[in-house]
Amino acid sequence: MTFLLENPLPIWIAGAIGAVLAGVVFAARRNLASLVALAGIVLVTLLLAGIERAVVTPREQIESAMFGVLDAIEANDKPAVLAFIDPAAATIRTDAEAAMPLIKVERANVQGKLTVELTPSDGEPSAGVAKFRALLIGKSTRGGAPVGYNDQVEVTWTRQGDQWLIDGYTVYDKGKVIDAVGRARRGTR
Repeated sequence: MTFLLENPLPIWIAGAIGAVLAGVVFAARRNLASLVALAGIVLVTLLLAGIERAVVTPREQIESAMFGVLDAIEANDKPAVLAFIDPAAATIRTDAEAAMPLIKVERANVQGKLTVELTPSDGEPSAGVAKFRALLIGKSTRGGAPVGYNDQVEVTWTRQGDQWLIDGYTVYDKGKVIDAVGRARRGTR
């Protein structure tokens, strides 16, 4: 069921196939029942697509929060970035506070596909991991040298009330875990 709430394509495909079949029946019979069936299929398709659009799943909430963090990083807005970090995650907050002044970010984005894996639970999921290849382009604030990073990143999210907050992250360079803040301090790529 969650699949239908995260991807409208099956709804539109099923609706289109149903509408074509009902249209063929209506063209052949030209009666009120087939016209009502066609209209019903169109209305049900629109209703289901509207529901899919209105319901935001935990996976979609994490995706939205992830893009919100990247937008804040790109805007060099440290308070906005810190607002996405769990107050209990002191190490993550320290890393963000240390790294942000080192680079004037010009671009921060996801390269390729962002995948979100939710931690299984009995009720609503309360944790998840966003995995993606991150692209960060900017200039060092010490000397203005160009800086570019293209690394695999895993960001761990936890639900606090109705908000998803970062409580951990791991950066990989060529499959090995790296100290991203240390690398930014050294100014290496």
